Amino acid sequence: MCCSDPPVLTAELSSSEVEEGKDVSLHCKVRSNPWPRSVYWTFNDQPLGRDPNAMANNQSLVLLRVGRERAGRYSCIAENSEGSGRSTPVRLSVKFVPTCGARPAAIPAPRGGKVAVKCPVLASEDDKVLVRWTLPNGTRIAAVNLDSPVLIKLSSPNDFGDAVCWPEGRLGKPDKPCRLGIVQREPSDCAVRWIQDNSAVLKCSSPGAQADYVVVASEKRSGKILGNGSLGQNLRLTRSTEDVVAFELRSGEVTILRIETSAPGIPSTTSAPRTTPTPSWGGPTAVMGAGSAAAAAAAAAVVSLRPLLCWLAGGLAVLIGFTTITIAVLRARGRCSDDSDEKRCGRHGAPGVDPSRAELLESRPTTATVCRGVSRF
Repeated sequence: MCCSDPPVLTAELSSSEVEEGKDVSLHCKVRSNPWPRSVYWTFNDQPLGRDPNAMANNQSLVLLRVGRERAGRYSCIAENSEGSGRSTPVRLSVKFVPTCGARPAAIPAPRGGKVAVKCPVLASEDDKVLVRWTLPNGTRIAAVNLDSPVLIKLSSPNDFGDAVCWPEGRLGKPDKPCRLGIVQREPSDCAVRWIQDNSAVLKCSSPGAQADYVVVASEKRSGKILGNGSLGQNLRLTRSTEDVVAFELRSGEVTILRIETSAPGIPSTTSAPRTTPTPSWGGPTAVMGAGSAAAAAAAAAVVSLRPLLCWLAGGLAVLIGFTTITIAVLRARGRCSDDSDEKRCGRHGAPGVDPSRAELLESRPTTATVCRGVSRF
């Protein structure tokens, strides 16, 4: 009686964990009658093929300086005259130091949004890798599991840039950190189109990054909310009592853009400021602004008050002169009571007039003199 037994695979490893760069051997135990004519190996269900680092000898397979690309399922197949048999696959795991993969494309996102990122690292399947992060704004995050995403809030321009991550596994960490970029990309070339008096839509030709944008419409001066909705969709609005409506595009708590437009059905009360042209020498000004009119009125008022100012100034000058003379005379009389100098007091002891006082009397101002001085202005 003849029978065929399927091959049985037994993997013999040099250690409980096969590290990258070491050799590993697999052995296929065959129970067969008759003895199989050949034994060959498959890798991930495909023929192993020729490999300078793979040496097959009878029922054994030796992998030299095994690399991470050799991790996978191995089976052996035996054939004899009665048929063929296949072994149950055995899985080979190769341990290696976590390394950075190809740098991924930058992640586009708007201000006010959030992005969840993972470190772009290659690691052994069953390795416990922890990752330390440094965010674009300098914030550091303690070690987290490789499979746990990190949520980054994009509140300011400093939150955009390169995020740096350091993976570390049981065999160590790479010489350089891994990086991924976050770039600011927001909707642009936006415009508001009124569909009806109470319906409008805000559309942008450059949509920017995918995000939960919100459009809020409000009255410009009062700030009263008229309605809100999504970007590119019709907004049902409460009728505005003002002539200007503001549309804001928001991402989270950040306002990305603001567009002000005239409300339909309401006459505009907003006018552009008037400009005052520069007057030319030889002709009147075409349009006079409020400031020019005020200046002209003030000048006319000064001209009309000039005579009155003249008489007031003259009267004040006369009063000051009279007071000065009176004080001088009183002082002179007081000295004559104790002094018999005839030159000063006169022949009969009456108070005379000092020559310096006489010059003062002759030079005292009059109302006519003051008015002539004022009229020069």
